[in-house]
Amino acid sequence: MSENQVKSKQRVIDHGEVFTAEREVNAMLDLVKQETEHIDSRFLEPACGDGNFLAEILRRKLAVVKRIYRKSPIDYEKNAVLAATSIYGVDIMEEAVEICKLRLFLKLIAQVEKTQDVETLPDIDFNIRSGNTLVGFTSIDEVKTALQMNLNGQYTSLLESEEVNSHLLRIEEEANLAHRAYLQFQDQQLDKDIVTSQDKTALQKKLLQLNNELNRALAKTYGVNENSLEYSTRLENHKPYNWLAHFFGIMQTGGFDVIIGNPPYV
Repeated sequence: MSENQVKSKQRVIDHGEVFTAEREVNAMLDLVKQETEHIDSRFLEPACGDGNFLAEILRRKLAVVKRIYRKSPIDYEKNAVLAATSIYGVDIMEEAVEICKLRLFLKLIAQVEKTQDVETLPDIDFNIRSGNTLVGFTSIDEVKTALQMNLNGQYTSLLESEEVNSHLLRIEEEANLAHRAYLQFQDQQLDKDIVTSQDKTALQKKLLQLNNELNRALAKTYGVNENSLEYSTRLENHKPYNWLAHFFGIMQTGGFDVIIGNPPYV
């Protein structure tokens, strides 16, 4: 493994942090070349690190935008924003997430011919997020299984199952509300409407409320009481990322077009 693929051996031990070289990034993306040329193809890197894959995906998408829409500033801006907001990444390290977002902003600025071609940079805070994608709920069925069990791993009674179904309906409604708020947030960016701080805060609040509820249900699968110190410690250590909350609409409509990431190094 080359030295520039790791910051330190300790970070590899602590976080499994290994950077993918440019050659491997391009070779892997060439395998899905057709998707990288679709402006609205939804890409996810579930352990994105500093964003080696995502930055190159954005570069390729923006090259297509430039080729097709260079003579129409309005269409150019709309599709450049669409290219950026169709890219998603998650990483357990908050530091890496912030670096990744910055790299994507810089890539967007570097690719546009004139700075006025994209008057307002897209907000990708809901696209590039921090968390552990190996821990958390991906579907409502997983939540149902968790809610049907008590802390001893036993299934609940019929009466309690009715309460579970009511709880599930509420969670699904909350997920739908959060997803609709996210779609509105994205539409405002594409249509050049003003995205206010209140809009963003309201969406963050919906996602936080939903995640808190899902994390409490997740704790039951480990036999952990949500009111215990162990619960807060587990949250801090494992940093669960609930796909059901953050990717609800995408998972309901067929999922991502491409999920790509760092090949395993040993």
